[in-house]
Amino acid sequence: MAVLATGRVHDVPADGWIIEAGGSSVAWVIVGPVWGQPLAPGGPAVVLDWAGSRVALVAGLRALMARTGWGSLSVAIPAWDRDFILGLAGLAEPGDWSGVPGTQVLLDPGRLWRRLGPAFARRLGPVAARIRLASEGTGFDIRLGSEHHRIPDLPTLTRLLLGDSPDNWVSLLPPRGVLHEALRELLPIPFPPIGLNYM
Repeated sequence: MAVLATGRVHDVPADGWIIEAGGSSVAWVIVGPVWGQPLAPGGPAVVLDWAGSRVALVAGLRALMARTGWGSLSVAIPAWDRDFILGLAGLAEPGDWSGVPGTQVLLDPGRLWRRLGPAFARRLGPVAARIRLASEGTGFDIRLGSEHHRIPDLPTLTRLLLGDSPDNWVSLLPPRGVLHEALRELLPIPFPPIGLNYM
């Protein structure tokens, strides 16, 4: 593992690290101090950005903690990134849900649903093609065979599709049944978590 660069991110000092395996770069991570505190041994640090192999990132973060002597390291991980969360389970304390620091606007939910069809099929198989999302008055209806789930408005549909706190999100699902299990497997949709996103 090597330092890629030392500089500033969001106007705070930060170090970028390259994680290598087998002679190739497989991931990178940018680490900075918790706002208002120095990045020093024994002090807290925060991962500002990361990308690449989740397996390499877990190993790299473990090595960084040992090498730098930071007292703690915070990592923000989207709830849909189950592989990364599971990988960090033995390394970190359980995290808290913190919400999204941005705004998501669904301009055409039906089109988004249709365009996600291939990804849904990879996750769920042929049954995914039978799940329908339709506009119904001011709300929406999700159907699978004889089961259907009424969504009262666009903000509620947005929270169902893109995610909400774990307790609130589960309450947005239909009652137990085939549709409930299918939606639980497909949703929430992975999406860019920062800024203003139009879909």
